[in-house]
Formats: sequence, C-alpha cells, structure tokens
Amino acid sequence: MNLLLADMRNLDQKIDERLASDEDKSSRISKLQELDYFEKMNSLDLMQKARVKWEVEGDENSKFFHGLINSMRKSQSIHGIMHEGVWLSDPKDIKEAFLNFYKKKFSCHDSQASFPSFMPPHRLNTSDQDLLEAVVSMEEIKTSVWDCGSNKAPGPDGYSFFFI
Repeated sequence: MNLLLADMRNLDQKIDERLASDEDKSSRISKLQELDYFEKMNSLDLMQKARVKWEVEGDENSKFFHGLINSMRKSQSIHGIMHEGVWLSDPKDIKEAFLNFYKKKFSCHDSQASFPSFMPPHRLNTSDQDLLEAVVSMEEIKTSVWDCGSNKAPGPDGYSFFFI
C-alpha cells in the first residue's frame, strides 16, 4: 500500500510538472483504481470486525456504534476531484467546482425560446375528440395501474406502485 502511494505521488509530481506521458496518465488511473480497491477491501474488513464486535458487545457500546457511522461517512466522502486538468483537494475548491459545473449545466443560455408562429395544421377528428372526453371506466384505471412497473419513481405521496 505504501509503495502504491509512493508511485501515485511520483506520478502526480510528473503530471504537475507537465512531464507525464499518456502511459503515465493511464498508469495513474490504474493505480488509483487499485488504491480504491484496497480502501474498499479495508472498509469491508473493518465492517466485518465491527459486526463481530457488535454481536459480542451489543447495544451497550454506543461509542463504538458512532465510530462505525463516522467511519462509513469518511469512506463515502469525496477527497478530491480533477477539474479542468487540475486536481482539487480543498473542500472549498471542490464545492465551488461542483457548484460552477451544475450552474453551467443548468443555466438558461437563451431566455427566449423559439416557437413557430403558426398553429399546427393537424386537428383531432370527431371520434378522437369523443375518446378523449369519454368517462374513464374502473377497468381502464385498473389496467393502467397494473401495467405500471413496480420499480418506477415514487409519486407525490412518496410511494411507488410496488407499495400498492
């Protein structure tokens, strides 16, 4: 693990000095994946030890429980990101990069949408109009509900069709 971290530091230094080749960059990516794998394995090991300790000590050890929760939070945090070719590790810089990315992504570039100035020439015929205005039967409602997938997004009440 220490050797891996040392290799990462050397590659980072090459990249910072703009001396890195494409092979160095791909090597860094593979080493980063390897490091991520080791961290996941370490986390799984700690979780397994935590389960054993929890079984032995039970609910009496709340300090241990809170330590486990904090450990899980740390493993899910973002330690750094690559933004426009620069590695950012300061939390303020990361937040700003995320904020700017999503502001740019969701900002409105053209405030006036271009709509055609004419009405579409197609109109519903009388039979289609009657179908749209007809009373909906309980059988149609039941068929529609049962045709919905159970793993779809929840409705406004917070429940998906799986709950029904």
